Amino acid sequence: MGERKHYARNAQREFPQARVVVFGHSHIPYNEEHEGLLLFNPGSANERRSQPKRSVGMLSIDDEAMSVRGEILWLEEEP
Repeated sequence: MGERKHYARNAQREFPQARVVVFGHSHIPYNEEHEGLLLFNPGSANERRSQPKRSVGMLSIDDEAMSVRGEILWLEEEP
């Protein structure tokens, strides 16, 4: 997706018909909607990188309502 500041522009250019784009190479959580396009990176369940905690993501898709919602779930650190 390139640099964070260009996520929306790059996603809209690469996937013009998409409602949601899931990506993850950076392992940095991201869950934002831009002009009807949800951009979603669940983060990483095994590497924190520069984040305070490890994370996973959950997408909720409602076909009847034609909606999608993303949620970042933060994992507790192991003792």
